[in-house]
Amino acid sequence: MPALLKNTLKIVAPFAFSMVFLLQASIAGVFESDLCKRSDDVLPALAASDTAFVLRQEKNDSISREALAPSSPASHNWLLVIGIDKYFQWPSLSNSVFDSKAVRDILMERYMFDREYVMELYDEQATRGGIIERFEELARRVKADDNVLIYYAGHGEYIQTSKRGYWIPVDAGTHSAAQDLPNTDLQTLLGAIKSRSILVISDACYSGTFFPEDVKSSSFETTHRSFQEAATLRGRQALSSGGNGPVMDGGVFLDQHSIFAHYLIDRLGKNTDKYLTASSLYERVKDKVSNKSYQTPECKAIQNTGDEGGEFLFVRE
Repeated sequence: MPALLKNTLKIVAPFAFSMVFLLQASIAGVFESDLCKRSDDVLPALAASDTAFVLRQEKNDSISREALAPSSPASHNWLLVIGIDKYFQWPSLSNSVFDSKAVRDILMERYMFDREYVMELYDEQATRGGIIERFEELARRVKADDNVLIYYAGHGEYIQTSKRGYWIPVDAGTHSAAQDLPNTDLQTLLGAIKSRSILVISDACYSGTFFPEDVKSSSFETTHRSFQEAATLRGRQALSSGGNGPVMDGGVFLDQHSIFAHYLIDRLGKNTDKYLTASSLYERVKDKVSNKSYQTPECKAIQNTGDEGGEFLFVRE
């Protein structure tokens, strides 16, 4: 090789290598700053809407996002609240309406529930027909990317001959189950709602009869193994105040909530995580209730309603 060419390469090669290095660093910097900008700009906007998230478990039981995939910019959280104290024939209760309104308030104040998508039935409004009509309205209006939370506080019953649990509407009789709402009917009504997730919270006697006996309650280990599935798969869950037995109506605490409602509202109010799954909420309530009463809350999937293993996700304001 001619001496002149060798000398030229000696001079040019280091310069060319430096230019390539600087170009790579510049490109990486552009992409890095762009990603940070996207994160800063997009996260606040997405936090204001109901979205499906890819999530991971943190050591302190908080949930954080690794990536985001909005389910729909038009998705909503629906809330149906049913509270009955003054029955036509059954004994009156003391705290069901008070509890129901308190749950409504904490959800609207701290989580992504707008008044426009809140339905309420109290006392004489909560007839068997009135409850079914609200379920049917949810079936008509709720979209596939929406989420639904149903809170019921009132009497519950278990009839041994039929081996069924029932919600007791305000107009139910005491000598016949004709006006009761059996769990099987509730499952049918829930199955008609095409939302991404449904969570039924039932504070009533025998509310654990929503579930077959061979289905275990959700646990922290199983429900937190994959937050990606929890946030994207269809979920149909029920969180009950107890199992197949009576539960306390209230009067234990100064706030006069039922013991279950007391700790449910307390946990929702003290939660500092941006995202909270239904089963994580259950874990935070279960021991508090069972340690101070003879009832143990349960949280399980509702069979025959379209559950795919997903979770209801509470998103803090």
